[in-house]
Amino acid sequence: MNFSLLMILLTPIFGGLLAYAGSALHKAVRNIFFLIFLILPFFELYQYANKTIDNFYYLTVLGQSLSLGINALSFMLSLLFSLIFLLAGIFLLFEFDKSEDSDLAILEFSFLEGAVFGVLFARDILSFFIFFEIIALIIFFLIGKGYEESHNAQLKYITWALIGANSMLAAVVFLFFKAGSFGYAEISGYLSTAPTPIVLITFVLFVIGFLIEASIMPLHVWAPITYAEAPDSVSVLLSSVVKKVGLYLFTIFVFSIFGLNLFSKIMPRVFEAPLIMYVLQWIGALTIIIGTFVAIVQEDAKKILAWSSIAQSGYILLGLSLGTPLGVAGGLLHIVNHSIFKGILFFVVGGVIYRTGTKNLSELGGLIKKMPISFISMLLAIIATAGIPPLNGFVSKYLIYEALIQNKEPLLLTIALLGGTGSFMYVYRLIHSIFLGQLPKK
Repeated sequence: MNFSLLMILLTPIFGGLLAYAGSALHKAVRNIFFLIFLILPFFELYQYANKTIDNFYYLTVLGQSLSLGINALSFMLSLLFSLIFLLAGIFLLFEFDKSEDSDLAILEFSFLEGAVFGVLFARDILSFFIFFEIIALIIFFLIGKGYEESHNAQLKYITWALIGANSMLAAVVFLFFKAGSFGYAEISGYLSTAPTPIVLITFVLFVIGFLIEASIMPLHVWAPITYAEAPDSVSVLLSSVVKKVGLYLFTIFVFSIFGLNLFSKIMPRVFEAPLIMYVLQWIGALTIIIGTFVAIVQEDAKKILAWSSIAQSGYILLGLSLGTPLGVAGGLLHIVNHSIFKGILFFVVGGVIYRTGTKNLSELGGLIKKMPISFISMLLAIIATAGIPPLNGFVSKYLIYEALIQNKEPLLLTIALLGGTGSFMYVYRLIHSIFLGQLPKK
């Protein structure tokens, strides 16, 4: 049974290779292979419902066994990401229908899904690092197939990705030589008795890589242009999947490898949180407020969603950094919720661009009669984005608000509430500019 865990990872990769080979026969053959192998992971994941596998050893490197595993969190995210990849894959087939890059895009897309599974299943620091960097490399190539400024976006993305990669690699190499292992459990055991400077330096090195991928300020610089200029199907993945991979790894490292108890032992507590977690709370709060108000003034529909996505990542970081059961629950739930409603928003905007050929709000309007299903979808998604009841965005944000109240942090609570109010302004502007008003003659 454990071997099938590796097969889940390899399924989309194998499917991508078959689709690429099938393109020599006919485009329909390619598409069928591509879609079949996007659906298969659902059935393969089913057997892992309510099951935990800590270690399945699949390879030996430098005398150390690399391992995969699955738990409730990685199972849930794998299932959600599989659905997003399936829908984005269908979108990609339309988006690249007449493109010369379509075969290569399908191959890269399939490899990307396999790498995402690899990160979710990794149970050692070398495995996660390898798969994490494969994700960055594939995203780099996919971005280049986008809009006019896509090559500038590529350059900015790879620059920041390399900063994150080098930061994490330094921590991986250092911990391997100190702990003598790549395994999460062994690394955690070493850190529990390591000197305070080593704990803090390695934690910061890892977190820099994770927060760059999650586009948390001030490490967000690559995100607005990349989200806006990437192909629309890839923008969905950047916001709903790749960003969440960074936040997932942040969660694993904070709570499973380093541990809040370790931070509590080596540094003072501020508002019931270790100092370093309190600093991360403020980074999350500033990401919320700046991302929200920059989103309001954008004219490019995808840039609005990009800045919105940055702001919503701030909520997740804020919730997780609180370290309380309620805060962590809110942060984890917001990872899932944001993947859903932001995915919908990017799909709708991508559909509008596909139909109209523009993402500039000043050139849009009145599409409610032409695209009523897209209008209803966006309406539901913006209600969720703004955190308005009864949709899912309200539930996760409410948990974070309640956790802040319990921690007696009124200033952070005020910022989080202000961000929610501001998000209503940009999402209303988005739906009004695209679907309401007069339909332009062109």
